[in-house]
Amino acid sequence: MLKPLPSGIEFFEEFSQKGYYYVDKTLFIKNLIDNMGKVNLFTRPRRFGKTLTLDMLRCFFEEGRDPGMFAGLKILEAGEKYTSMMGKYPVIFLTLKSAKTGDEKRAFSAMLAGNARGFETEINKLLRSSISYYDSYEAFYHGFMAGLFVGAQDFAVRSNRESGDGRSDLLVLPVSVFDRAFVIELKAVKSKKGQKTVTREDMDNAADEALKQIEDLHYTDALMDEGYSVIGRYGIAFFRKDCRVHYLEGYPQEDEGQKEIFAKNQVASYKPFRNAD
Repeated sequence: MLKPLPSGIEFFEEFSQKGYYYVDKTLFIKNLIDNMGKVNLFTRPRRFGKTLTLDMLRCFFEEGRDPGMFAGLKILEAGEKYTSMMGKYPVIFLTLKSAKTGDEKRAFSAMLAGNARGFETEINKLLRSSISYYDSYEAFYHGFMAGLFVGAQDFAVRSNRESGDGRSDLLVLPVSVFDRAFVIELKAVKSKKGQKTVTREDMDNAADEALKQIEDLHYTDALMDEGYSVIGRYGIAFFRKDCRVHYLEGYPQEDEGQKEIFAKNQVASYKPFRNAD
């Protein structure tokens, strides 16, 4: 029986699911392991299969993947040294090939304005155009958000820096201490055991938990020590290709006497999300 020819297929798993012809490149995994490079650069012309090759690596190394998708391929004949690494590691897979600079700029502008609704909308656009459903863990979302701010003019971005009594996910600092600085804390939401649904309430609770963590662990202290007085705080909850954004703003050094503004009116409403069967 003739197999279909793949055209524009970028995800390795589709080859085993749909039975496409596949030129076996899995021994590239063996070469990568044998070379043990700290950093590996893969340079190929356009349309040469870079994305597919990288997705193959992800499918091989990533936790929770089905090893059956490599059935009959050369890497399974390479020996236990290599097959023992299957499904053993968390993998961060980023692609910006579909992301649009305009979306990134709009997201950044909304964040600076304290516009949680606009920030959420633009992040969701970027998530839906640039990630896979399998990228649903906090480390991935951290890298995704950090990448969003790369190249931002007149701002410094700090990731996982010690602040207060812990490590904040992201700090976004303007050049002038008189402008508004930001602390961003991220949460990846998982469906509860026995349920297939993640609800609006689940997402809102996670975003609130992120805001509470900023306050409880005093993540704003480091910014206050540097002279920043107006500090915006974002709690962002993620589930697959969707996010929920909550926002607080105020003068942290006056928290006892100042009522915080919780911008629920800026949070977009949405329907419950469902896990794929």
